[in-house]
Amino acid sequence: MTDKALITAASDRSWPRPAGWAWTGPRTLCAVLLALAMVGLSAFLAAESWRHDHLPGCGPDGGCDAALDSRWAVWLGVPVGVPAAILYTGIAAAWILRASGRLASLRRVEEGLLTAACLIIPGGAAWFIGLMHRQIEGLCVYCLVAHALGLMLTLLIVVELRGVWRRALAHDRIWLVGSVSLGVLGLGSLVGGQTLLPHATLVVDPAVAVDSTGRGDPPAVAAEFDTGPGPDRRIHLPLTSLELRVADLPRVGPADAQHLVVIFGDYACPHCHEFTDQLIRAVDRYRGQLALVRLMTPLNPQCNPTIGEHGRGPRYGASCDLAKLALALFQIDPAAFERFERWAASTPTTPTLPDAVAQAVALVGKETLRQRLQQPGIGLSLAQHVAAFAALPPEYVSMPVVVMQGHYVRGTPSAARETFELLESRLGLTPPDP
Repeated sequence: MTDKALITAASDRSWPRPAGWAWTGPRTLCAVLLALAMVGLSAFLAAESWRHDHLPGCGPDGGCDAALDSRWAVWLGVPVGVPAAILYTGIAAAWILRASGRLASLRRVEEGLLTAACLIIPGGAAWFIGLMHRQIEGLCVYCLVAHALGLMLTLLIVVELRGVWRRALAHDRIWLVGSVSLGVLGLGSLVGGQTLLPHATLVVDPAVAVDSTGRGDPPAVAAEFDTGPGPDRRIHLPLTSLELRVADLPRVGPADAQHLVVIFGDYACPHCHEFTDQLIRAVDRYRGQLALVRLMTPLNPQCNPTIGEHGRGPRYGASCDLAKLALALFQIDPAAFERFERWAASTPTTPTLPDAVAQAVALVGKETLRQRLQQPGIGLSLAQHVAAFAALPPEYVSMPVVVMQGHYVRGTPSAARETFELLESRLGLTPPDP
């Protein structure tokens, strides 16, 4: 044997190649990179959900903020990005260990985790995309990218493990059933944790003005937000120069109530519909202590230029007409508007325009309503409401926008109890005697 051959043999004996190392290649590299990318993206979305910050490129006409501020962004009290990051970390580790051939005694555990992931990832994607369509009524671009990357990773796992599954189906069905059961259990834990154990999702942001030094002014106090009961009662929206006369604004509840809560919303917005219903229940619960001021904010670019050119889809096609209809009722008879508002909030789903028109006609009559809608004052009032919405600090804008004292409130209550607790803790409202 030549010197060169001896050197080569010695080198081979010193650095033995693991038996499974041939399994590596472009597929493994892509899978590990995808898993690590998902770890980073999941952690990023978890942090944004925890801080309730606004994601770049997501305005009030997008679905990102609505998704991250909703109850569906949380699982058992933590952002869903946290368990997602843990899952993808486990996938990356299992793939690397299996590819390297190290810890061969754990090979079946590694393959079992990857098998379970093939159920959890697409099942979770279907669950969250369905929620965006049915519950959130908006698409979160960041979330869709995450699901797309997850499905690509799932496809790579299927390609790698299809031979393992065929052999297990013939010789090791117990392992296969256990791995599939683990996936079903993981997916069931996700769905069950979100539906059976909802987490409080209302976020109260103190309105703090931050200057160039990073220092913030103290939150606005109640006196700065509301001048108090009286014929010329006014409210000042925190961090804006806007001062609104309460008598000119649609409302539910007595004008001389001790406390006012303002909501910017759209009749076609499911989250606005749900929150409005909760707040009207609160008006009834705290008799005389609370009134709800309603500012029309259609999510339709035809009457709201702050919304993107294409708006938020066909659901909001009648938003402008619904807002004008409500304003016409208020100008005809504030009591009729309050009855209309209670009806709209109590419907199982957001009201349609034909149903809303029929309700309005029943309240004030067809001819009276027609004449009022033809007057230019309706469009002017709506423009004033939209201008108030446009003046809000962008970091607090996530539909619906609720303002109370010196605070902006974001999110959607999971139950009326959550709304009541918020009002009692922030405004000092006292529930009626049983």
